[in-house]
Amino acid sequence: MNSQKPLISIVTPVFNGEKFIEDCILNVRNQSFRNYEHIIIDSCSTDNTPNIINQFINDSQIKYIVKKDNSLYEGMNNGIKEARGEWLYFFGSDDAFVNNAVLEEISHTLVQKSEGAVYGDVWLEKLGRWFDGRFDIEKILTNNICHQAIFYHRSVFEKVSLYNLNYKILSDYDMNLKCILGNKAPFEYHLLRIARFADGGVSAKHKDDNFENDYAKIIIQYTLNGNWNWMKKYFYLSICFRKIFLRNKLKKGFREINNNLKTWQTMLTLLFFFTLNPILIVSKFFKKG
Repeated sequence: MNSQKPLISIVTPVFNGEKFIEDCILNVRNQSFRNYEHIIIDSCSTDNTPNIINQFINDSQIKYIVKKDNSLYEGMNNGIKEARGEWLYFFGSDDAFVNNAVLEEISHTLVQKSEGAVYGDVWLEKLGRWFDGRFDIEKILTNNICHQAIFYHRSVFEKVSLYNLNYKILSDYDMNLKCILGNKAPFEYHLLRIARFADGGVSAKHKDDNFENDYAKIIIQYTLNGNWNWMKKYFYLSICFRKIFLRNKLKKGFREINNNLKTWQTMLTLLFFFTLNPILIVSKFFKKG
């Protein structure tokens, strides 16, 4: 592999995507950066998708795989297993890079890294704006980083996990929480505009009840088992407490905390909660002002 041009594996899961798949392929093909492979995972489409893809089958940079899956994330996991690249990027069939130089621009950063993830911003159609800048612990507990904004080093999936198939809609959020709250892989933000995210898929139309039910347990366990010193760990747990109370309501929040923490851990976290969280909130207020 050319050390100055890391191989990027672009994974596109698709099912009945005849309206978009040709534009998707051409959008990737038009990138000025050439050291990529485009892995298209087709979940046995029944429309014209296979015929469209087969028009490009002689393109050596396209790897076309037909394999039935039960969810978007199973397709993404299948793509991870097929990928040869040092870096992986997940690209929906109805998404589009913002220009032809995106991969070239990001490659200058990727070549300097050997772990973690690098992310930028995406244009989110439903909000009509670029989304969403730099994420910290507090922000990731409220909003996810769009997967169209992120380039993952393959070691993330080797050392942390593949996508959890129990979460049909928000498994990428679960993955990012696992990496960031657990301090399992560094996430580095760069002021780059990556893609236009159509947001017309299943995540825009349905809730992930399994994820919502597990949210409190997820964030407590990922933080508690994270690679932090004890002070950071309990400070971040105190932030988790506040998010649980806001999202899961007071009664359910206490129940989740009691189910996932020992008494002494709860008391220590509450100490951080009542002493440091007010300072954090006030500082953010004045910062905005």
